Amino acid sequence: MPVKTTKKESNNFLVQGAILAVAGILVRLIGLAYRVPLLRIIGSKGMGYYSTAYNLYAIILLLSSYSLPLAVSKMVSSRIAKNEYRNANKILRAALIYATIVGGLGFVIVFFGANFFASNLYQMPLAKYALQSLAPTIWIMAYLGVLRGYFQGHSTMVPTALSQIFEQIVNAAVSVGAAYYLCEMALKQAKGEDVKAAYGAAGGTIGTGAGTVIALLVMLAFFFVTANVRRKNILNDKTLRKESFSTITKVLILTVIPVIASTAIYNINSVLDGMVFGQSMKALGLEEETSRLYGIYTGGY
Repeated sequence: MPVKTTKKESNNFLVQGAILAVAGILVRLIGLAYRVPLLRIIGSKGMGYYSTAYNLYAIILLLSSYSLPLAVSKMVSSRIAKNEYRNANKILRAALIYATIVGGLGFVIVFFGANFFASNLYQMPLAKYALQSLAPTIWIMAYLGVLRGYFQGHSTMVPTALSQIFEQIVNAAVSVGAAYYLCEMALKQAKGEDVKAAYGAAGGTIGTGAGTVIALLVMLAFFFVTANVRRKNILNDKTLRKESFSTITKVLILTVIPVIASTAIYNINSVLDGMVFGQSMKALGLEEETSRLYGIYTGGY
């Protein structure tokens, strides 16, 4: 039997979609605005290091936890529609455990493999500082994705939208501020232009982490504010169907894998571009120009 959608539900869907769309536009505009001062502070070389680190971070994030909001939202919404609040709560717990594992694994790979990725694959050894600064963000994003998906599964986009806006505002402010501070510190210590650019790039990536922390705090605030309602719904749950924790975990993994595969294949081109660019510059004997030219391509252009 097809499920009938009421006019009220349809209007709510449009409102929630509009909220998320407006937030997405604001986030993109803020992101566009802060790139200008960031490029002027860290220069083309610094932007080369920053882009290298960010592209690798993005693909590791895709492989680990980027699909969590979609998977959790899909699973939670189907249970909420049948008033299975206990099962929905089990999904949240299973997803948080999954986030802990994959987020932690992503952190370890990026943090401890930063030198290998920067030196061997991209031919930009100093990009390791920016990579290591970004590593903890992968872990934080995993938890953030779970909470965003959980609220979306309850048919509300407000927490996600607000967290995205606050995330980008803090990201912009801290990225520019930290990049300026670390560049000045490198100058005072007479580290040289290359190290100054690398420190500045690391400052830019610190902003990404700071924004993610704020976004997670916003989501946690919504989570605790709605705790009483959630507890009441669980106590009033009279449904007989009780899913096991292992079954929910299996379904979660099977839901996540296709999304990971499709998005990773689609987005891996930026990582391959950076690797091919670095190896090509090495073959041409232009290693010293790699970070500067890559920064012009990815940041200025």
